[in-house]
Amino acid sequence: MALRWGILSSGKICQDFTTILTNLSKEEHQVMAIAARSLDSAQKFAKRFSIPKAYGSYEELTNDPNIDVVYVGTIHPYHAEVSKLILNAGKSVLCEKPMAMNVKEATEVLNLAKEKKVFYMEGYWTRFFPVYDQLRDDIKSGKIGEPLVVQASFGFKMMAIDRTTKKDLGGGALLDIGCYTVQLAEMVFGKPESVTAVSTMQPSGVDETTVITLRYPNNKVAILTSSVACNLDNRAFVHGTEGTIEIANPFWSSTEIILNGQSKHYPLSKVKDPLNFINCEGFAYEAQHVRKMIKNGCTQSSVMSHESSLNILSIMDQARRQMGLVYDADN
Repeated sequence: MALRWGILSSGKICQDFTTILTNLSKEEHQVMAIAARSLDSAQKFAKRFSIPKAYGSYEELTNDPNIDVVYVGTIHPYHAEVSKLILNAGKSVLCEKPMAMNVKEATEVLNLAKEKKVFYMEGYWTRFFPVYDQLRDDIKSGKIGEPLVVQASFGFKMMAIDRTTKKDLGGGALLDIGCYTVQLAEMVFGKPESVTAVSTMQPSGVDETTVITLRYPNNKVAILTSSVACNLDNRAFVHGTEGTIEIANPFWSSTEIILNGQSKHYPLSKVKDPLNFINCEGFAYEAQHVRKMIKNGCTQSSVMSHESSLNILSIMDQARRQMGLVYDADN
């Protein structure tokens, strides 16, 4: 039976996710409705993707009985509020990263999901790429010995984009793109013993470039860099006592993994429709995982757990405290 999707917001990331959903088997995935803050935007989106219903309010979408799960693609200051709206209607949620502005908001959302007994997952699509299946297998099977160091960088010139500069839009490097580096360290090592952050700040008061160092038990560390001011090399490495795994650029949606110099490629299934962001064909892996989890009656993901979400936000909360970055949601 097909999983029936609602799409919440009509922005670029929602366009890409919907493009991929509509290219998957209709017997497995169907997009039933789109909601945007303006009915006109929703109707244009619905027409483009042949979606049966368009709503000019988020409440209308959450009340639609023909929807099983809602994909939330608003800007992140709205993620927690909107997720709670959907969960209160008894529907499952796939929410873009970061799922909330801080641990406090995230805890409220996850407690509600638990209370309502419905599936909730934060959308770190990265974890569902075959490259990351391979990474987990290589580490687990001891291909690099004991992993000791994680390095990752994510940086682009993005200062012309409002959502990266304006504080009320949740701007800054860390929450927008740096979170991908944090989730990698969390996936490999879990929750750190200590967090150290150094940042350069934009005039608006949000971070421009951030370097985070995480220290773990047994002499393990992660060094994570994010920037909206310059292009970085956008690769990731896991160094162990017996070797190194490299995840090729762009590490957050990579199709190539290099184990001790030996490269493996996992090409994406291309779609004819235009996409806004690189390698968004990989949304298919995430969508299929969500369907599998919901079909099996799970309330959280086996790959992107609620605990992982809280760990990631806890690291970012601690980093932001050190850089003096306070959002409205923190007050």
